[in-house]
Amino acid sequence: MVQKICPICDQVMKHSHYCRNCKSWVKHPLVRDVTYYLNERHPRKESNCSYHGKIAGNQTVKAAFQEPPEATATAGWILQGGNGNGQADGLRKEYGNKKKENGVIWAAIVIVGVVLAVSLLKTGMNLAGRYFLSWPVADNVPSYEEQFHSWEGEEDYETDNPEETSWWENESRELTDEEVKDAGKACKGDGHFVLQGSGLEELVRRLLNEQGYDQSMVGRHSYNIGYYLENGECVNSFFSSYINFTLAANGEVIYGDYVDIDCDTATGDLHAVEISMHDKEDAIELTVRILEYIEKEWNLEEGFWSDAVRREMPEQIENEDGYDWTYEDAWISGSLYEDGYWITIDVAE
Repeated sequence: MVQKICPICDQVMKHSHYCRNCKSWVKHPLVRDVTYYLNERHPRKESNCSYHGKIAGNQTVKAAFQEPPEATATAGWILQGGNGNGQADGLRKEYGNKKKENGVIWAAIVIVGVVLAVSLLKTGMNLAGRYFLSWPVADNVPSYEEQFHSWEGEEDYETDNPEETSWWENESRELTDEEVKDAGKACKGDGHFVLQGSGLEELVRRLLNEQGYDQSMVGRHSYNIGYYLENGECVNSFFSSYINFTLAANGEVIYGDYVDIDCDTATGDLHAVEISMHDKEDAIELTVRILEYIEKEWNLEEGFWSDAVRREMPEQIENEDGYDWTYEDAWISGSLYEDGYWITIDVAE
């Protein structure tokens, strides 16, 4: 499974260049074709695997590394028949005896050292006690006749409010489309344009045809994940089903040109649209037309977002900070990277 990983927070990125976890625009995300779990707890259901030391049939997996057999010191002599050599046996006995003698000597040294250390420590504690007990009593020490509160004289530390755990530090669980649809609840982590992505799919298909792009490269995939407390409560979730248009012209794929439509897997409502194109005019025109469609579906005034984007984005998108505009419920951003343009239409938070 190919995943894009944010190099800033090490979380899976839902979009090609925007990380919703740390709210960062990532020019070069890490691409991993992974079969392991990155920053995610290994699912309990996957117990019959090499990770847990078992394989199919309940056979125990042997350790990858085993302790090598102890080498026999032959000093160049060849041992025959397993009986060894008299000279070699003598060397072993002599070496073994010396080793035992050295062990006894070192044990005695350690015991003497421990005794001396304990004696010195006891002497030092006695001297310290006499020194501190000789100090005069401070004037501000409360007498037994006065009322004394345990918190007096201490700094005010807030210990009753431990630092809360971030939602991504909880146990994560990847869900199937069926599980999400059966629950019937929109995800908690993304904003939603209350309109179905299916209608937007047809619009994008038609607009790309008008701009001269081929329509043979359309992919679909989903990524649904929830973050849960130990009691099973879901504290955050991201349910996304993507419709991906990989752009092509004259039968050849244009590397880096695509349109992603991100919809909620449970409800079908639109999360965001991501556009990446080398042609600046095509990218901005497609953005404006999509905004006009959302304005119409939401019964908003014509040009509510689209007029400002058509007027301001062509110049500002090539600035160092790019184009970044939030108005009412929409957030539209765009940047120039290398020789292409990247634009997102998202719900303002």
